[in-house]
Amino acid sequence: MTDSRIWFAHNPWPRGHRVVRCDWSGRLDDLGLWFDLHLQSASYTEGDPPPPDDDDDDDDESTAGDWAARGVWSNYGRCTLSSTMWPGYHAGLLVGSADTPLDLDRLVRRGVRADSLPAGPTEVALLGERKRAVGLYLLGHDTAADHHLRITPTGPRAHLDWTGRIALTYVGAKTFRHTFRAVVARPRFTGFAITPGLPLDVARDLLALFTTDPSRFTLRAGRFIPRW
Repeated sequence: MTDSRIWFAHNPWPRGHRVVRCDWSGRLDDLGLWFDLHLQSASYTEGDPPPPDDDDDDDDESTAGDWAARGVWSNYGRCTLSSTMWPGYHAGLLVGSADTPLDLDRLVRRGVRADSLPAGPTEVALLGERKRAVGLYLLGHDTAADHHLRITPTGPRAHLDWTGRIALTYVGAKTFRHTFRAVVARPRFTGFAITPGLPLDVARDLLALFTTDPSRFTLRAGRFIPRW
């Protein structure tokens, strides 16, 4: 995925990090239609020159804070943003329900949001105890929220532009003070998988309930594939 990158604002790599994997899937259950995403970055230090033998960056970083310290980032390897990596812990992004049916054209115009937050520094506690949409491993197991996923169709595929906010909860932070942006070039959306055990006629009825135009979906191998 050479054209795909993820950036963490004001971290030590202003050019961001390469995205090496982005799985984009969906599912249909009795609550609605959901997007699932699993994104992994390359090593944070990919492409960095080796430090010189007399490198004293560690001394400089000791007062820089975790977010600005290259050595701290390198200890954690790479980033994973995922609703599927840790089963049972994350909900995914709800894109269609009985109350707000999925309109594909509106989705393309406005994108989809999850775990929305007010502007400015916001306490993690505001999210309550509900499942987060997506899990985050960044500098340890941190917390991501205020997701906005924008979709630009390119034939049968689409470009993704995904932004959100980060709280470094692994080290005890209680406030969302950082942001990320990921741009993913033409990942394949595998469609909305029918929940195992759900009869096909019930699945079709749910699709009609959860979308504004079910005729824009094709059933293929147990999945409803949208025509963007």
